[in-house]
Amino acid sequence: MKWIGIIAALIAGLVVAAIAGLWIAGLSSNDYESSIDISRPAAEVWPWITEPAKQKQWVSLLTDVRTLTPETARMGSRAVWIMIDPGMNNQRIEIDSEVTGVVPNERLDLRIRSRGMFSGHTTYTLTPLPGGGTHLLNAGTYHYDQWFSRLVEPLVRPEVRRKMEADMLRLKLLAEAGGR
Repeated sequence: MKWIGIIAALIAGLVVAAIAGLWIAGLSSNDYESSIDISRPAAEVWPWITEPAKQKQWVSLLTDVRTLTPETARMGSRAVWIMIDPGMNNQRIEIDSEVTGVVPNERLDLRIRSRGMFSGHTTYTLTPLPGGGTHLLNAGTYHYDQWFSRLVEPLVRPEVRRKMEADMLRLKLLAEAGGR
């Protein structure tokens, strides 16, 4: 019986250590960043980050974009991105976005929120490259609403980064092919 108590205490200690480790790792910044060079001028890349029909082509899991204002890339413009996540039993995720800053062909700032899940801010920055290309940077900071989401964020962070990089690569390929 003494061994059962020792084993139970060891298991409990491991669980507590794992949770503490995740909690400590989750205290780090929830910043995400991905960038790519696209062999097209910024004026040709800009529609890919501002037009719903083009966004649906390169953002994985994105099934629909409902615009709530007449224009998509003006201060105060709002839209709802609808995503279906097969990794979460095809859960429907709605992400509200509002343009908080815009310099056409240079910068797009968005405040985003998925009720009950997360909120944050993301920025797309387009920088001209020698030879007519564009460096596109997508940088965001997010806060997870639920304690459990905050706890497991360090575990899902690598997958989120992989998704961002894959999406940016798809954007590059589409923009460089002229959308074909």
